[in-house]
Amino acid sequence: MKQKIYNITHKYLLILILTILSNSILAQSFEDVTVDALAPTPVKLISFSATNFNNDILVNWETSIEINNSHFVIERSTDGVDFRSVGQVAGKNNSNINIAYNFLDINTPNINLYYRLKQVDFDGTSTLSDIVKVNANKKSNTISIFPNPITERKIVINISNLPKDNYEINIFSIDGKKVYSTTRNFNLESALLCLQIPESIKSGNYLLQIINLKGKINLLHKIVLQ
Repeated sequence: MKQKIYNITHKYLLILILTILSNSILAQSFEDVTVDALAPTPVKLISFSATNFNNDILVNWETSIEINNSHFVIERSTDGVDFRSVGQVAGKNNSNINIAYNFLDINTPNINLYYRLKQVDFDGTSTLSDIVKVNANKKSNTISIFPNPITERKIVINISNLPKDNYEINIFSIDGKKVYSTTRNFNLESALLCLQIPESIKSGNYLLQIINLKGKINLLHKIVLQ
């Protein structure tokens, strides 16, 4: 009888030890998975696109998270296989808000082109985006600006067939930095708008943007400031 009690006690003691060890292993495994899932993502890319813009290509992308982000390299290819760098845009280092970037690839050949984005950390680590294709057909913009090149820092913008609304007029450098911004109300569907370029903006190639505050109209035009 004593031997039987001893065997039962030993059996339950063994089950208890195995249960404790099993729970410990499961807990450790769950902890490991949780840590991996919470590992920070260096840069979260929301969107990446490239579109025709006269004889140029406008590349746009947007991020929602940036951690130790040094810069972006814009790469272009004619066959979708061999890529070369056509420009670089500085990152925001560390950010947890949505940030929009753009880059104007000027004087591109009139053939099908492929683009991708290389994101580079401060330690040199890099990641590549998906590849986007731009067809060869070039599209004309729907606004005109004169004189262009701009020689006396005064330009006239010819606006046609735009809904009456409040519009934001922005000027970007080709590396995506906004250097000028103003807001105007367009009371007429077609009008001439005079704009004075600040002296603080240096000579060079720029992108002028007219966008309504609802974001449904976004017109772009390349300008040259001499």
